[in-house]
Amino acid sequence: MGDELKEGKAPIPPAENAAETKATGNLVPGQSAPLTKPDEMPAKKKYSLTSISMYLRCPYQYYRRYILGERRPPSASLTLGRSFSEALDENYKNKMQTGRDMKRALVKEYFDHIWARERHKTAFWKDENPEEIKDRGVKTLDLFHKEVCVKVKPTSVQKEFDVELKNVDYLITGKMDIETKAEIIDNKIASRSWPKGKELIDLQPVIYSLGHPQEKDTPFRFDIGVATKDPKIQQIPRLVELKEKIAFLNMLGHLVFEIEERVKLYREMMAAEGQGDGKVFIGRRDHYLCSWRYCGYAAECASEWGWHIPGKDDVEGI
Repeated sequence: MGDELKEGKAPIPPAENAAETKATGNLVPGQSAPLTKPDEMPAKKKYSLTSISMYLRCPYQYYRRYILGERRPPSASLTLGRSFSEALDENYKNKMQTGRDMKRALVKEYFDHIWARERHKTAFWKDENPEEIKDRGVKTLDLFHKEVCVKVKPTSVQKEFDVELKNVDYLITGKMDIETKAEIIDNKIASRSWPKGKELIDLQPVIYSLGHPQEKDTPFRFDIGVATKDPKIQQIPRLVELKEKIAFLNMLGHLVFEIEERVKLYREMMAAEGQGDGKVFIGRRDHYLCSWRYCGYAAECASEWGWHIPGKDDVEGI
């Protein structure tokens, strides 16, 4: 397999490589470029894996969030997920220091605190009862602590990592929920059980695996608390093969190049006409999360594109 695939190289001609052009200037063939001191090297632009995932889901959503800087209130599921995950993070951080899980009552206190902090920011829909959602989260967390946490021996919690893309001045940044000596673990809370095979199409295992050495396969596991009336636990293993990581790195190089080209076109329109056109970032009408319930930019998307987006009746409940 070629070095370009292994290094995640993007298809950028040398003349368009800003860092290379800046370093070499207008040199004649055979002339050496002047050395650049370390403190003069330009900082590499960073793309978070969260923003990359949003772009893959819907370029127009990415445009509203990351180009225009528009934020939307989190949904109930996002607030529940944050409360659940941060409470578990506190438990696992404590376990790394003491070798023991925290008392379940204390983990619940963390959950309650985070829920209270986030609740007033959250958009609840007319068919959602905040107290019922919270109660199911607490019950699920209690079961998760009892059945899952006791078996996990973390070596890192929310570890940050950077992935360098060769030939372009960008870094991809991310965080891993939990690392153990044996595998990477992603903690989740879901409203229903995952169907068979969903772990194979979810990008998170591949994304997290980039924080591991890329010369070998990476064992991964989803630990899922299913927050139904009677909560249950799913633990789904997934091996991320080296060839899959190499292919994903290669795709990231192409994807970042595509995003930069769209941003460049948008800025050229701003400079020439005084306003950009969001349609440079094409909306994904076919995605299963394209609805008023799951996308905070549905109103702008419907207005700009003239599309019918399902779930508008639920808006009354915000």
